[in-house]
Amino acid sequence: MTGQHILVAEDEGLIAMDIAFMLERLGFHVIGPVAEVDEVLQAAKQLGQIDCALLDVNLRGRKVFTALPALLDRGIPVFLASGYDGDSFFPEAYRTLPRISKPFNEEMLRRIVLGGRQQKLASA
Repeated sequence: MTGQHILVAEDEGLIAMDIAFMLERLGFHVIGPVAEVDEVLQAAKQLGQIDCALLDVNLRGRKVFTALPALLDRGIPVFLASGYDGDSFFPEAYRTLPRISKPFNEEMLRRIVLGGRQQKLASA
């Protein structure tokens, strides 16, 4: 995973810094963290290299689901971070995306992000 660029969206400053730090220790180059859905959309449309994205579902009161097509249409693997557990909260089209429940630790983050990237690479 060394050198992979990961877009991080998290609106809680300390949590965003903690996630970025954990991902950097895993060898990622962190893009962001960004804190708003519009920033996710802007990054998806304007940034060249994004290898994957870890997105908090709720960014400053807006759900990130509207930004997902901009990433998924580019073939960018998306991992959702959420405090919500039930599938009913997630639109049906996005229920199969890898999710990590908040709060999480570095080991949980490593498993979801590295495991999801390996699964994506194997299916390519």
